[in-house]
Amino acid sequence: MCDYLKKIIPASIIFFAFIICSAQIGGLPGKNNFVFSAIKGTVSKPVSLILPATTRSIKFTGADATSFKILSNKNKKLTLVFIPPVNFIGIARSKLLVMNASAKSIAEINLTGLSTNGLEGENEAPLSFIVDALGYKTNIGWTGLANHSLSELQGDEIPPSLFRKAGKGRVEIIPVARYSPDFELPFGYYYIDTAAMAEKHQVGILAKAGKYPEHQMLFPAIASGSNSFDPGNNAFGFYATGPTHTAYSEDVWNRLLHPHNVAHAARIYPLRDATGKLLINTYLLCFEEAKNGDYNDYVFVVNNILPVINDPSL
Repeated sequence: MCDYLKKIIPASIIFFAFIICSAQIGGLPGKNNFVFSAIKGTVSKPVSLILPATTRSIKFTGADATSFKILSNKNKKLTLVFIPPVNFIGIARSKLLVMNASAKSIAEINLTGLSTNGLEGENEAPLSFIVDALGYKTNIGWTGLANHSLSELQGDEIPPSLFRKAGKGRVEIIPVARYSPDFELPFGYYYIDTAAMAEKHQVGILAKAGKYPEHQMLFPAIASGSNSFDPGNNAFGFYATGPTHTAYSEDVWNRLLHPHNVAHAARIYPLRDATGKLLINTYLLCFEEAKNGDYNDYVFVVNNILPVINDPSL
């Protein structure tokens, strides 16, 4: 089982944790949350889980129950998909009730589906929809698709900063959304080396579209690499490299290295769970690939980091 799933799923419900370990629920707060995405009228990536041995029946409830389907149910392994109606754009919600032989509910699983109008451009999901679908209460500062790419902080956004590892273990950088043109996307972190340049270290590469539109969905696949790294005690920033340029989490490198592209290429937010509680050392990293200010191009949840503020050693 993925390490981050062990952190967010209590032992009492480990039997639900047979999940495609490409981060179908990676980084989400809470428990028993399954999040899907699809273009309206199409079928999402499947999500699989193991039902408890005492399961005798299951059923969907809620206003959007018909948007979620059982793809297969064999030997207590249940595979679900999200199929939004052809005229639906937005967020659908349902619950899957798991019952025993006495028709008593023994588990309740929350299902969320994000439906978009089509591929790219004005068809994409606004960042506010993405945050809502993932179950966070972070204020990003606007609700529509496009905003602006000025350095003025929006909502709960923190100023551009370097980071340090907050505790033991590795830093997790989990891709939770991507709404961009279709290409492989290297991403990772950088140090400021002795020559005052950004020394890049690649962590992974987001995949191109294949069976599913990996460039236009929640939880895009990683083609190669991983979703974690260990920076040691070094201060670091984040980057993502598209076909025309690399976007850095600090404005200074964007201005210096790519002056014709957007300077404020990343907005970073401290994350709050569904109750509004601040998630410790956990941030939402949102990149802007173009200049329309939607900041939904590549979105990551980053765990185990602290911003570096007024550090004289840097």
